[in-house]
Amino acid sequence: DGGYRFIFSNRYFWRMGVLGLVVHGIFFALQTLWAGPWLMTMLGKTQQQTGEILFMLNLVLMLSYLALGWAAPRLRARGINTHRVIGVGVACMILAQAAMLFTRSEHAWMLWLLLALFVPVTTLVQSQVALTFPASLAGRANSAYNLQIFVGAFVAQWGFGVVVYMLKSWGANPVDAFRATLAAAVAVQVAAYIYFVASRAQPSH
Repeated sequence: DGGYRFIFSNRYFWRMGVLGLVVHGIFFALQTLWAGPWLMTMLGKTQQQTGEILFMLNLVLMLSYLALGWAAPRLRARGINTHRVIGVGVACMILAQAAMLFTRSEHAWMLWLLLALFVPVTTLVQSQVALTFPASLAGRANSAYNLQIFVGAFVAQWGFGVVVYMLKSWGANPVDAFRATLAAAVAVQVAAYIYFVASRAQPSH
């Protein structure tokens, strides 16, 4: 399809898309599959406590989406650069995950709420992708971006488990296996963030 070929050959699409593929994809994998095992393995939470924490995570996520929906047009009206907002939000997402590597304190679970607080910034990424193409291609651009999120999430869901079980088979205890796997995920996100910041690609439409 010529439309998708045009989208996937666009440098700005990849500047934004790498955040969806890597950062949003990894969060989606954590939220849907690995946050619970992390809380129980790393922090010693019971199934009930884990369920309550995940409920709070999703509540914070929902409220944050609503807050950003209210704030985004006002920030734009004040001339605040959207790329800067995205950059700060994604950096905070990565830092929250990095902080999880260094603490197993009683209140370490709150870092998951901090992570959820900044995740909605990824919606700005998607809106930037749609706005960079002509209206006739906006739907396909969104579909291409969503495809990247789902591919990233699938690979992260599968890869997280593979790495954890591989490390355990090599003799690592579960805590060290989970920590090393999340550290690898953080490193991949840092690389994606550097690409986003270093790229000078701008919307062409």
